[in-house]
Amino acid sequence: MKRARFKSYAWWAAWLILIALATDFYEWDVLPRMWLGHPLWLWRLFLLILLIGLVYALLAHLTWEDDAS
Repeated sequence: MKRARFKSYAWWAAWLILIALATDFYEWDVLPRMWLGHPLWLWRLFLLILLIGLVYALLAHLTWEDDAS
């Protein structure tokens, strides 16, 4: 029971942190800065997508049970 509750809290915490990172509070009404021909928000979004994938893979690996046993 405690393990299931921890799994639930881990999923909620991870996704809430990622949602907070995805919200652009600090650059509203600011002209975009460029890096390698792309605006910085695009690079930040790309890194956020990679981070979401890694968090999902980690949580899935830690929480999903093997059906083989």
